[in-house]
Amino acid sequence: MNIIWFLIAIILIIISNTSLKYYSQKKEKGFLFISTLLYIILVYCYSKIYEKENVSSGFIIVNVSALIGITILGFFLFNENMTNYKIAGIILSIVSIYLMRI
Repeated sequence: MNIIWFLIAIILIIISNTSLKYYSQKKEKGFLFISTLLYIILVYCYSKIYEKENVSSGFIIVNVSALIGITILGFFLFNENMTNYKIAGIILSIVSIYLMRI
């Protein structure tokens, strides 16, 4: 597994979704453009990941990792609520990543 492509994909998803959140709040088209551009680059990252990884595990690992990052970022950057259910969801997400790798 080439961890670099996984990390790049995770970072791209986190930044693009943060950009979409800013766009939804401020309606500045620059944020929408950034998000779109990052998703285009993300497609290339997925193609590199899928060269050495199964689609099912590669996709899930990237997206669940990004979900964890976005949830934590939303809490700190956008003052979103962190409920016990969200914390449990993060823990279960980490377990699911582990299970996909064994």
